[in-house]
Amino acid sequence: MFEWITRLVGLNILWLLFTISGLILFGIFPATAAMFAVARKWVLGDENIRVFHFFWRSFKKEFWKSQLLGYLFLLISFILFIDIKFFLDQGSLLSKFMLLVSINLTIVFLVVIVFLFPAFVHFDWKLFQYLNRSLLIAILNPKLTILMITGLFGSFFIYRYIPMLIPFFGTSAVACYLTWIAQRSFRIVEEKRKKFQFGSVS
Repeated sequence: MFEWITRLVGLNILWLLFTISGLILFGIFPATAAMFAVARKWVLGDENIRVFHFFWRSFKKEFWKSQLLGYLFLLISFILFIDIKFFLDQGSLLSKFMLLVSINLTIVFLVVIVFLFPAFVHFDWKLFQYLNRSLLIAILNPKLTILMITGLFGSFFIYRYIPMLIPFFGTSAVACYLTWIAQRSFRIVEEKRKKFQFGSVS
């Protein structure tokens, strides 16, 4: 347990340092991708990697692609936020309907978010494929998806009441938790795909 605590603290510090080194706006997304890449290695059993070197290599490798994905995520989040705020201020029946649509889209987007970076470091897809395929994976594994979202909100609740944990475990613990469940989802989807292909051939 002490070894894992040390790993999580070290990974969280790396994420903070690389995020700040990129002036936050240019560092947060590649640093997050690198953090999830390290978490993936640990979850898959490769616990003896040289964390700093692997983190730095992943940071450089995914720098531009993670920027595009991250700012696409921010753009969609901003649009959904503006839509909900706008329709909340309106009183017409159409506005209420559009508000319901926007809220449902936000829920769908939240489902995509929990799989976004675990999928980003696991699969080599085109940019928009990370959005629709992450949603597909989430739909195919509803129980695990609910578990991921519950854990995400649970971590926010813990950090809200124990904020001193944030500099040490704020992102790394969440990344490892999401990666651990996401890897199970990926395996289930792969098994279903193989079973479907086998059934189709037979």
